[in-house]
Amino acid sequence: SLEQQLQQSVGGEHVFDVFIAFLAQTAMSTTMFRDMYWPMVQAVIDLVLRYDGTIVLFMEGDNTRLWDFFKDIPRGHAALWLEQDDMFAAKQVLGGNLTLVGGYPVDLLANGSVQQCLDYAQRCVDELADDCGWIFTFDKGLSFKRDAKPENLAAVMQFMHEASI
Repeated sequence: SLEQQLQQSVGGEHVFDVFIAFLAQTAMSTTMFRDMYWPMVQAVIDLVLRYDGTIVLFMEGDNTRLWDFFKDIPRGHAALWLEQDDMFAAKQVLGGNLTLVGGYPVDLLANGSVQQCLDYAQRCVDELADDCGWIFTFDKGLSFKRDAKPENLAAVMQFMHEASI
Protein backbone atom coordinates (compact mmCIF):
# COMPACT_ATOMS: atom_id res chain seq x y z
CA SER A 1 0.00 0.00 0.00
CA LEU A 2 1.00 3.63 -0.34
CA GLU A 3 1.09 3.96 3.43
CA GLN A 4 3.58 1.07 3.72
CA GLN A 5 5.68 2.60 0.96
CA LEU A 6 5.75 5.94 2.77
CA GLN A 7 6.70 4.29 6.06
CA GLN A 8 9.72 2.77 4.34
CA SER A 9 10.78 5.63 2.08
CA VAL A 10 10.32 8.88 4.02
CA GLY A 11 13.68 10.17 5.13
CA GLY A 12 15.48 7.75 2.84
CA GLU A 13 17.56 8.34 -0.23
CA HIS A 14 14.71 9.59 -2.46
CA VAL A 15 14.17 13.27 -3.09
CA PHE A 16 10.44 12.69 -3.49
CA ASP A 17 8.38 9.91 -1.95
CA VAL A 18 5.33 9.95 -4.25
CA PHE A 19 4.70 10.92 -7.88
CA ILE A 20 1.23 11.57 -9.32
CA ALA A 21 0.67 12.27 -13.01
CA PHE A 22 -2.46 14.27 -13.77
CA LEU A 23 -3.84 13.36 -17.17
CA ALA A 24 -7.65 13.38 -16.98
CA GLN A 25 -8.07 16.88 -15.56
CA THR A 26 -7.65 18.51 -18.96
CA ALA A 27 -10.94 16.93 -20.06
CA MET A 28 -12.83 17.87 -16.86
CA SER A 29 -14.56 21.02 -15.83
CA THR A 30 -13.29 22.63 -12.65
CA THR A 31 -16.43 21.39 -10.87
CA MET A 32 -15.83 17.81 -12.05
CA PHE A 33 -12.21 18.05 -10.93
CA ARG A 34 -13.27 19.32 -7.51
CA ASP A 35 -15.95 16.69 -7.01
CA MET A 36 -14.46 13.61 -8.67
CA TYR A 37 -10.66 13.93 -8.88
CA TRP A 38 -9.53 16.22 -6.10
CA PRO A 39 -10.80 14.12 -3.15
CA MET A 40 -8.54 11.20 -4.17
CA VAL A 41 -5.57 13.52 -4.74
CA GLN A 42 -6.21 15.30 -1.43
CA ALA A 43 -6.27 11.93 0.37
CA VAL A 44 -2.86 11.04 -1.09
CA ILE A 45 -1.45 14.47 -0.20
CA ASP A 46 -2.81 14.12 3.36
CA LEU A 47 -1.14 10.72 3.68
CA VAL A 48 2.16 12.13 2.43
CA LEU A 49 1.89 14.97 4.96
CA ARG A 50 1.09 12.55 7.80
CA TYR A 51 4.48 10.90 7.18
CA ASP A 52 6.25 14.22 6.60
CA GLY A 53 6.95 13.12 3.04
CA THR A 54 7.22 14.83 -0.30
CA ILE A 55 5.22 14.54 -3.50
CA VAL A 56 5.63 15.53 -7.15
CA LEU A 57 2.44 16.46 -8.96
CA PHE A 58 2.93 16.37 -12.74
CA MET A 59 0.22 18.41 -14.45
CA GLU A 60 -0.19 17.70 -18.15
CA GLY A 61 -1.74 20.47 -20.24
CA ASP A 62 -2.68 23.93 -18.97
CA ASN A 63 -3.87 23.89 -15.36
CA THR A 64 -4.12 27.57 -14.53
CA ARG A 65 -7.77 27.17 -13.52
CA LEU A 66 -6.80 24.53 -10.92
CA TRP A 67 -4.00 26.36 -9.11
CA ASP A 68 -6.18 27.28 -6.13
CA PHE A 69 -6.52 23.61 -5.20
CA PHE A 70 -2.79 23.43 -4.47
CA LYS A 71 -2.22 26.70 -2.62
CA ASP A 72 -2.63 25.26 0.87
CA ILE A 73 -0.14 22.40 0.66
CA PRO A 74 2.42 23.14 3.40
CA ARG A 75 5.80 24.48 2.33
CA GLY A 76 8.47 21.90 1.63
CA HIS A 77 6.17 18.98 0.86
CA ALA A 78 5.23 19.31 -2.80
CA ALA A 79 6.63 20.07 -6.20
CA LEU A 80 4.25 21.06 -8.96
CA TRP A 81 5.48 20.18 -12.44
CA LEU A 82 3.52 22.33 -14.86
CA GLU A 83 3.64 21.38 -18.51
CA GLN A 84 1.93 24.22 -20.37
CA ASP A 85 1.17 26.80 -17.69
CA ASP A 86 2.81 30.20 -17.55
CA MET A 87 5.49 29.42 -14.97
CA PHE A 88 6.08 33.08 -14.16
CA ALA A 89 2.39 33.61 -13.34
CA ALA A 90 2.37 30.35 -11.38
CA LYS A 91 5.26 31.64 -9.31
CA GLN A 92 3.21 34.67 -8.30
CA VAL A 93 0.25 32.54 -7.20
CA LEU A 94 1.89 29.34 -5.92
CA GLY A 95 5.49 30.23 -5.16
CA GLY A 96 5.04 30.60 -1.42
CA ASN A 97 4.62 26.92 -0.62
CA LEU A 98 5.27 24.83 -3.69
CA THR A 99 8.47 24.07 -5.52
CA LEU A 100 7.78 24.63 -9.18
CA VAL A 101 9.20 22.29 -11.81
CA GLY A 102 9.64 23.10 -15.48
CA GLY A 103 9.21 26.35 -17.27
CA TYR A 104 11.69 26.08 -20.10
CA PRO A 105 9.96 25.70 -23.50
CA VAL A 106 11.30 22.98 -25.77
CA ASP A 107 9.99 24.98 -28.71
CA LEU A 108 12.58 27.67 -27.98
CA LEU A 109 15.37 25.08 -28.03
CA ALA A 110 14.17 23.93 -31.44
CA ASN A 111 13.53 27.29 -33.07
CA GLY A 112 15.41 30.00 -31.19
CA SER A 113 18.94 31.28 -31.46
CA VAL A 114 21.56 30.47 -28.84
CA GLN A 115 21.23 34.02 -27.48
CA GLN A 116 17.43 33.78 -27.25
CA CYS A 117 17.78 30.49 -25.38
CA LEU A 118 20.32 31.95 -22.96
CA ASP A 119 18.20 35.07 -22.40
CA TYR A 120 15.20 32.92 -21.48
CA ALA A 121 17.35 30.77 -19.20
CA GLN A 122 18.55 33.93 -17.44
CA ARG A 123 14.95 35.09 -17.03
CA CYS A 124 14.07 31.73 -15.45
CA VAL A 125 16.91 32.02 -12.97
CA ASP A 126 16.12 35.65 -12.17
CA GLU A 127 12.38 35.19 -11.70
CA LEU A 128 11.89 31.57 -10.61
CA ALA A 129 14.88 30.50 -8.56
CA ASP A 130 14.61 31.52 -4.93
CA ASP A 131 14.40 30.03 -1.45
CA CYS A 132 11.06 28.30 -2.10
CA GLY A 133 12.52 26.43 -4.98
CA TRP A 134 12.39 25.83 -8.65
CA ILE A 135 13.62 22.74 -10.41
CA PHE A 136 14.87 23.44 -13.90
CA THR A 137 13.53 21.20 -16.62
CA PHE A 138 11.78 21.51 -19.93
CA ASP A 139 8.05 21.80 -20.52
CA LYS A 140 8.11 18.60 -22.57
CA GLY A 141 10.43 15.66 -23.03
CA LEU A 142 13.13 15.80 -25.63
CA SER A 143 12.28 12.74 -27.71
CA PHE A 144 13.49 13.45 -31.23
CA LYS A 145 16.53 15.07 -32.83
CA ARG A 146 14.47 18.02 -34.04
CA ASP A 147 13.17 18.79 -30.54
CA ALA A 148 16.27 20.90 -29.89
CA LYS A 149 19.18 22.33 -31.80
CA PRO A 150 22.27 20.74 -30.24
CA GLU A 151 24.00 24.11 -29.83
CA ASN A 152 20.98 25.55 -28.00
CA LEU A 153 20.65 22.57 -25.68
CA ALA A 154 24.37 22.61 -24.90
CA ALA A 155 24.38 26.35 -24.21
CA VAL A 156 21.36 26.19 -21.87
CA MET A 157 22.67 23.18 -19.98
CA GLN A 158 26.09 24.82 -19.53
CA PHE A 159 24.42 28.03 -18.36
CA MET A 160 22.28 26.18 -15.80
CA HIS A 161 25.28 24.20 -14.60
CA GLU A 162 27.22 27.41 -14.04
CA ALA A 163 24.20 29.02 -12.35
CA SER A 164 24.06 26.00 -10.00
CA ILE A 165 20.39 25.40 -10.77
